[in-house]
Amino acid sequence: MSESRQLYFGKFPIDERQVFYETENIIGFVNISPILPDHVLVIPISTSPMGAPKIFSEMTHELVSELYIAVHTIQRAIIDNRGIIDFNIAMQDGKSAGQSVPHVHVHILPRKGGEFTPADEVHGVIQNAKMGPDGDNSSAADSIRIPRRVGEEGMQIMAAEADEYRSWFPEMKLGGGGITNKIEEIKEKYADKLMESVKKYKKGGKKTRKAKNKKKKGKRTRRTNRK
Repeated sequence: MSESRQLYFGKFPIDERQVFYETENIIGFVNISPILPDHVLVIPISTSPMGAPKIFSEMTHELVSELYIAVHTIQRAIIDNRGIIDFNIAMQDGKSAGQSVPHVHVHILPRKGGEFTPADEVHGVIQNAKMGPDGDNSSAADSIRIPRRVGEEGMQIMAAEADEYRSWFPEMKLGGGGITNKIEEIKEKYADKLMESVKKYKKGGKKTRKAKNKKKKGKRTRRTNRK
């Protein structure tokens, strides 16, 4: 990892030990006061206080793609390693929507069931959650209490979590850059699929046109024979 950079979530510094996933412009990190076990955040990288897009509409299409590909990749890793298939994937976009830190961020919350009654009460909890270092969401879930991680002891807990998550991405290079070719690989993959679909559509269209032309010729031939 690079020792020269300092990452930020809004105005709050992020310790590199919290980071477990990184692409060219996106990181996934362990947060200080999770609502549920394995609740992580995914954000655009910022190396200066308040240097990232604050709201979703400020992001480019390319950055949006990279953000949600990261969210999907991390979710898949949790499914594969935890056996959990239900999730809340959430974003509060702006202060009036409950955003506690003015930095675009996506919550990934794995759901086992029974954490909230009713289950969709989680939306109100996310709305009121405080994701900054001064936030405390330890009493958020009905059946789970996750103490806020503070001080060096808290950092050690978060670092251990991040180490485990990091092992799920063996090709990941942290400290700047991440998997720089990941987005291009995915774009090429879907571009190839799109071209295949277009070719099939065109091929099918040609067959349909040929069939229609045969029908028309057949009708003209029958009319001529009648005359």
